Amino acid sequence: MDAELLLREQEIFPSKEVLKNVLGEMIYSVFEELETRLTSDEFALAFDWNYYRDGKAWLCKVCRKKKTYK
Repeated sequence: MDAELLLREQEIFPSKEVLKNVLGEMIYSVFEELETRLTSDEFALAFDWNYYRDGKAWLCKVCRKKKTYK
């Protein structure tokens, strides 16, 4: 089974509204809770969205200051 490729249009930044539309209400609520917890003072991580031309898609990396976590 082929996976559906999402967030492919460079001009459309993956805002909350776009993510909610792409993921659906239920999955977006889980993503939003994860983002809220990880960006809290306890973890102090930041979500950074970038469009990568080689893969032709938007990807999000999670960083603490300048260090990227895998």
